[in-house]
Amino acid sequence: MGLKCNNDQLQYKDFIGSVNFSANDQIYYGKIEGISDLVTFEGNTVQTLTQDFHQAVEDYIKDCQDLGRPDFISVG
Repeated sequence: MGLKCNNDQLQYKDFIGSVNFSANDQIYYGKIEGISDLVTFEGNTVQTLTQDFHQAVEDYIKDCQDLGRPDFISVG
């Protein structure tokens, strides 16, 4: 099993993304927190992780608009 770090978070347009690292796969990955849907993102560098997170948020907002539901859906 790979080393996993969760020391930081990303924030974009009021969304929070978790930050993890897999030493085995040499990749950063995360998910958008605080929503009931599972939306993930990944990158080989912090820069590509951040770009993919921003794109995941934009896609999630658009999907919510297309479905006629609010962006934030509480998981708790």
